[in-house]
Amino acid sequence: MKRRLLSVVVAGCASLTLYATHQSAASQSPQTPLFRGRVDIVSLDVSVFDKNHQPIKNLKATDFTVLEDGKPRPIPGFSEVNIPDPPEPTAPWMRDTTTDVATNDVLDRRLVMIVIDDASWGMPDCPKDRKAKVAFEILNGTGRDKAVPCAEVATGEQLNDRAKAIAHEVINRLTSVDLATIVFTGNNRAAQEFTTDHGRLLAGMDRVEPTLMDSRSGQDTLASNAEVETLRRAADMLISVPGRRKAFIDITRFHAVMGRQDRMEDQTRKIFEAAQHANVNVNIISLYNSGLDLTNWEEQWNQRVSHETAGQTIAGAPTMDMSAVRAGVTRIFQANSSYYLVGYSSADIQKFHTVKVTVNRPDADVLARDKYYWPEPDKPDKEPPPPIVKAITGILPDPTLPLRVAVAPFASSSKTGSSVAIALGVRPTADQPHLRASDDLQIRTAMFTSEGDARGVSTSTVHVALPPGASTDRGYDALVRVDLKPGDYELRLSAHSSVLGVDGGVYVTVEVPDFSALPVSMSGVVLSAPSAMPVAGKDTLDAIIPVTPTTVREFWKTDRASAFVRVYQSKSPPVPLSLKIAIVDAHDQHVLDRVETLAADKFGRNRGGDYQLDLPLSTLAPGDYLVTFDTAIGNKTAHRDVRFSVR
Repeated sequence: MKRRLLSVVVAGCASLTLYATHQSAASQSPQTPLFRGRVDIVSLDVSVFDKNHQPIKNLKATDFTVLEDGKPRPIPGFSEVNIPDPPEPTAPWMRDTTTDVATNDVLDRRLVMIVIDDASWGMPDCPKDRKAKVAFEILNGTGRDKAVPCAEVATGEQLNDRAKAIAHEVINRLTSVDLATIVFTGNNRAAQEFTTDHGRLLAGMDRVEPTLMDSRSGQDTLASNAEVETLRRAADMLISVPGRRKAFIDITRFHAVMGRQDRMEDQTRKIFEAAQHANVNVNIISLYNSGLDLTNWEEQWNQRVSHETAGQTIAGAPTMDMSAVRAGVTRIFQANSSYYLVGYSSADIQKFHTVKVTVNRPDADVLARDKYYWPEPDKPDKEPPPPIVKAITGILPDPTLPLRVAVAPFASSSKTGSSVAIALGVRPTADQPHLRASDDLQIRTAMFTSEGDARGVSTSTVHVALPPGASTDRGYDALVRVDLKPGDYELRLSAHSSVLGVDGGVYVTVEVPDFSALPVSMSGVVLSAPSAMPVAGKDTLDAIIPVTPTTVREFWKTDRASAFVRVYQSKSPPVPLSLKIAIVDAHDQHVLDRVETLAADKFGRNRGGDYQLDLPLSTLAPGDYLVTFDTAIGNKTAHRDVRFSVR
């Protein structure tokens, strides 16, 4: 229990676990917010709103005043940041279906961590006969119990349902390029690593069951500190992640325990320090039963954490006023989409300071940190790992070598019964030399369960050779394979290019079905395009599939491309199956509908039947498309889809 509650960020969420495992190897100097060329400049993210809580844009440096310890300081650094909202999707699938190709182009993306404080759901004790009994809550550290009628106390199930509804509001506000993760302080089995796959985030939230704890058994002492520990650890881990402003959205029914406030005060200060160095703002959505009561210690803590990290507190959740919650979530995203980078010259950058930012507008509401902490220097690594290992030990992958990856699970004759076909694409940047003859690509694939448990490492070297005189500006694909048991996994791939002399990493999730047990199931969809780009290691997957995968998802009308899928059935003897195939355009119009029958004799080894669709690229207008495959045995169904586009 202690490990899960107090170390949930490093013990539950796979991406955070991996970072913590190699923290000494992956850490960099703390990101003290400095502008280039000056070592005395403190950078502040400042959001400015009008009385209607709309961002005030186009302000100048002369509109701002920064007071350090009450004294005005010069502002030599200034810029405005505006992240535009993405265009509204013209079809639901464009919002709900993410691309199946993961990349390591992540540094400039907004990071959102959704913290679900489910460890606090079941704190009050209420018998089954709720109308006749009362619950007791310990308030304000006074040692006095407050009797609350059970009929007025939200149950763990109710709080869980509220948290799910709020999380849905948050996830639906994410853009297609935002990276988001879900972390739980109690039951972290449904945690999700940083991903742009909003459907995966929603599915993870929907699987969550309430974590109920006995407040008279001592579990409440752990639970009351779980949120504080989680926020601190998470902020610590994000210090090494560069890029844009990062946001925590903490959905909590925070509950302080008498006698623990000194420790919580110490941990809270560490949250503020880590949040500053990581450029994180913490936003609290309170599920506290009493609503917003600033005389209450818990609500004071919520307000303080959000205030000192330039975040916001939303108090509409206790009564489930979704209009207030929705407005609050909108404000959170506005603050992280439109703000100013204000760099002021500190009188002494190596000391603690109070800071106040004002704007010369009468209706301006300014949101900024009001304290500055000088970071303690990191201890140097004693034995730094090889670059190919370090490339995949951070929360985000190393983008120095641009990589793309597409994965597809298949049943196999291996001991595990399942194999994952992997296409790893190398895409040199404009300032990196292009491949013109050959390359030796060292590939390292580390495999982890969804809870962060290691499942081995696979290494290989793939030789890439081009015909004489040939070159590629688009890079190349290298094929590898790993064997896994059924389950959800995160694969962390790193690669070293001998030609470019650099390393990179990329992360991808894969769900491996239990092909032998399910009545009907499908492999992943593999796109193949013979002329798309050079492919190395073609024979690696010969024992699994008859096609050559590509990581290309954008095609010319003159290209040849196909989509391959294998349908499995566990029924013996096998029966004929109908496979429905459709291609839908960006306006949700079907441009292809087809039904194919997979005869019983097509289901051979591993009871799988193959189907390959030639994509009708020459007849498609430029734009985005979704190809879907559906089949069923009785009321058991199987579905796969993949996005592609035509230029």
